[in-house]
Amino acid sequence: MISAKKTTITKDSFCSLFMSCAMALFILFSGCKKLVEVPSPSSTVDIENVYNDDVTAAAVLNGMYTELSLRPGLEVTSSAFLSVAPGLSADELTLFANNDSYIDYYRNSLNANSVNNVLYWSAGYHRCYASTVAIEGLTKADKLTPDLRRQLLGQAYFLRAFQFFYLTSLYGDVPLPLTSNYKVNELLPRAPSEEVMNQVIADLRTAETLVSENYIDVKGKKETSTRITPNKAAVQAMLARAYLFKSDYQNAEKCATAVINQTSRYKLVPLDEVFLANSSEAIWQLQPVINGANTQDGLIFILPSSGPGDSYPFLLDNQLAVSFSVNDLRKKKWVGTWTDGTQTVNYPFKYKIGNLGEPVTEFKMVLRLAEVYLIRAEALARLGRIEESKTDLNAIRSRAGVASVTATNQQAVIDDIINERRLELFTEWGDRWFTLKRTGIIDQVMPGVSVRKASSWNSNWQRYPIPKRDRDLNPNLSQNAGY
Repeated sequence: MISAKKTTITKDSFCSLFMSCAMALFILFSGCKKLVEVPSPSSTVDIENVYNDDVTAAAVLNGMYTELSLRPGLEVTSSAFLSVAPGLSADELTLFANNDSYIDYYRNSLNANSVNNVLYWSAGYHRCYASTVAIEGLTKADKLTPDLRRQLLGQAYFLRAFQFFYLTSLYGDVPLPLTSNYKVNELLPRAPSEEVMNQVIADLRTAETLVSENYIDVKGKKETSTRITPNKAAVQAMLARAYLFKSDYQNAEKCATAVINQTSRYKLVPLDEVFLANSSEAIWQLQPVINGANTQDGLIFILPSSGPGDSYPFLLDNQLAVSFSVNDLRKKKWVGTWTDGTQTVNYPFKYKIGNLGEPVTEFKMVLRLAEVYLIRAEALARLGRIEESKTDLNAIRSRAGVASVTATNQQAVIDDIINERRLELFTEWGDRWFTLKRTGIIDQVMPGVSVRKASSWNSNWQRYPIPKRDRDLNPNLSQNAGY
C-alpha cells in the first residue's frame, strides 16, 4: 500500500501514482512462470514453498485482489476501463470535445493497434495465468490448513472465471489457457465463446463447492463483515449472470434465487446507501488500496467546479439522462449536473467522492443484489412466468420511486426489464454494452446511436479487435471480422 497525505497528493498526481503501483503488481503476475513474488513479506519464493505456508498462500490471493482493485480492467490512463470503454461504445457515455484518447471507443472505430485495447487483453490474460498458477499450487499443497486451502482454491477458480467472462464478453472467441505451461499457452488458437462460457461456469461450479457461505478476511481464516473476498453468494451471482448469457434461464433463475433468498444478509437499500462500503446490497466489492482514495469511478466521473475538460471528458449520454421518468429517484440521486449558465451537462454520480484525501466510505461495487433481481426477472419472463417476473422487476422500480410495470405480454415485460437494466446498471462493468449484444438488439439500437456519434454502425464492431501484437507473436490467433 502506498501512503499519500491529504496535503500532498493531488488528483493529477494520482494517475502517475496509480500506474507506478499497478505496474509493480503487473510485473508480479506477468513474470510468475517459475517464481512468485509474494507481498508482505516481500520476497521471491519458490512456488512450491509459497503454497506450503498459510501466510504466503493467502498473500498470493490477497495480491490478486490488490492488483484488481488498482487495475480492474484498466486503460493506460488508469481510468476504470469496464465502467468507461463499453459505456462509450454503447449509448451510456459521451465525450467532451471528442477527447482523442477515447474517441475510438466512442465512435466504435477501434483498430488492432489500439494501445488501450492491447493493455486490457494483456491484463486479462495475466490475471488468468496468475489464477491458474494459484489453482495448480493450491491443488498440490499438502501442508496448508485444510479450510484455508479450500477457501483460497475456490477464490482462485472464481477469479479465473471472472476474467474469462469479461475477455469473451469483449472479444468473442478467445484463447482458453487452463494450465501454467506458457509455451503451450502462447500458441493457443481462439476457442469458441460458448466453450469459454462453459469453462466460466465449470470454474464457478467448482468454486461454489469450496468457498465459505460467510465472508472471510484477506488472511483466509476469520469471518468478517467486509465484503471484499468472494463468498458462495458471489459465486452464485456470477453463475446467474453466466447462465443468463448462455440463455440457460432455468439455471439462471435457480442461482439468482439462491442469492435473493439470503434475506438476513442481502437486501435492497436506499439509493444513497447502495455504493457505500459493506452496503447490505453488496455481494462483492473491491476495497481501495491507496490511502486517500475511494473509488476510481468517483475520481474520473465526478466533474469539478470548472466542469468537463481533457482531464474530465466522460459525460452521461443525453438520451440516457432523459430516459428516466420524472419521478425516478435514480435521476436525482445517481445523475450529477454541471452548468455554467450557457451549457448544462450530466455525469454519472453513483459514487459521491471525487476527491483524494477523503475518509474511505465507498468501495467499488462488483456484484450487487439489484442485478440479481433483474437477472431473475428476465429468466422468469423468458420462461413464461410473467407475474413472478414482474414482482422482481417492480422491486427495483419501487426502490427508485417509479410506478409498477403492469404489462402482461411476455415480450413487453422483457423489453421493460432490458430498459430497467439500462437505468439501474449504467456505467457498471459494461452491463449495457454486453446486454445489447446478449439480447441481439445491438444492430437495432446502435445505428441511431452512431448518428449522434458522427459515425456509422458496423455489426462487426460489437467485438473488440484482437491486438495485432499478440497475433504477430501467435500465428494461430485469428482476428475478429471487420478489423
